[in-house]
Amino acid sequence: MFDIVIASDSNYLHLVSVCAVSLFETNRNESFHIHLLSNGIETRKLKPLESIVDEYGGQLSVYHIENLRDMLAVEVPHTISITSYARLFAGSILPAKVDKVLYIDCDIMFNSSITGLRGIDLGDCLVGGILDPLISRTYKKEIRIPKDEPYINAGVLLIPLNRWRSEGMEQKFINYLIERKGKVHHHDQGIINAVCASRKKILPPQFNVMSNSICYPWRDLRKINTPFYSRDEYEAAIVAPAIIHFTGAILGRPWVEECTHPYAKKFMQYKAMTTYKNIPLKPNNQSILHRLEGALYRRLPFWLFKLYMQSIYHLSYLKHSFRI
Repeated sequence: MFDIVIASDSNYLHLVSVCAVSLFETNRNESFHIHLLSNGIETRKLKPLESIVDEYGGQLSVYHIENLRDMLAVEVPHTISITSYARLFAGSILPAKVDKVLYIDCDIMFNSSITGLRGIDLGDCLVGGILDPLISRTYKKEIRIPKDEPYINAGVLLIPLNRWRSEGMEQKFINYLIERKGKVHHHDQGIINAVCASRKKILPPQFNVMSNSICYPWRDLRKINTPFYSRDEYEAAIVAPAIIHFTGAILGRPWVEECTHPYAKKFMQYKAMTTYKNIPLKPNNQSILHRLEGALYRRLPFWLFKLYMQSIYHLSYLKHSFRI
C-alpha cells in the first residue's frame, strides 16, 4: 500500500477528485491509501471523493486540521492558502504507524506509473523532491541557504515521517518560521528547503514536471540552477512525464479560462470522470504582470522574452540585495 498525502479546503476539493482519478487510472497495478488533510471541508462534500476511492479499491482517511493558524504559532501572509502549511505537520497528524509517504499538491495530475517512487531509498535524507527549474539566487538568498544547495519544489515530496518525528522536524519548522516573523519566501516550500538543507534526496524530474519545465529550454534553466539535471534526463522527463504540476503564469491552469497548457485536454478528460464534470472554468484573475508575462511568451521571439524575464530577475535581485 502506497501512502499518499494531500491537503485541501473546499475551494480545491474538485481538483483533489481529478487528481485521484488520474492517480488510479494511471497506476492500476498499485494500491493506494489516500490521507486527506481537510481544512474545513464539510463531511457531505467528501462523498464524491469517497466514491472515487471506493470504485478503484483504494483507502481514504480524513484528518481535520482547522487549527492550523494556532499550530503555526505566528501570523503568516495571506498570499497563499494556509492549507499549504499542513504538510509541515504531517508527522503529528498522521498515525504513528505511517512512515514514508508521498505528499502531493492538489494542482497536479498523474500521467503514468509512479511505481519507481515507491522503491526509492531516502537514506539519511529528511525529504525527497524534484529540483525546481526556475530558481534564481535571490530565492536562495531569501531563505539563507548556499547558492549551490539544491532547491526542491514542495508540490511532490517523499517524506520519511518517522525521521521527522524522531528528529523533531515539526518544531524546527515552526522555530524557523518564528525566527523569520512568519515571512518566508515561498512559504512552507522555503521552510522545507531551509530546514532540510544538506539532507535532501533529489528525485528524477519526471515525477514533477512543472509548467516552467515545459516553457524554458534546458540550456537556459541549467544556467541559473546549481545543481541541475543532465540534458538527457531532463528532456526525457518533458517528453514522458509521470506527474504533471500545473504551476506558473505563462501556460495557465486547466480549470481556469485561457489555459494553453499542453496537458489541459487530458486534465479535462479526467475531470469528466468526476461529479465535477459540469462545473465551469474559473475566470482568469491573474495580475497584470502575470498576464503580460504570458502574452509576451506567446508573441515574442523566445530570445526577446528571455531578455525581458532576465531583467525582472535582475531587478528582483538588486531589490533584495539592498533590503537584506
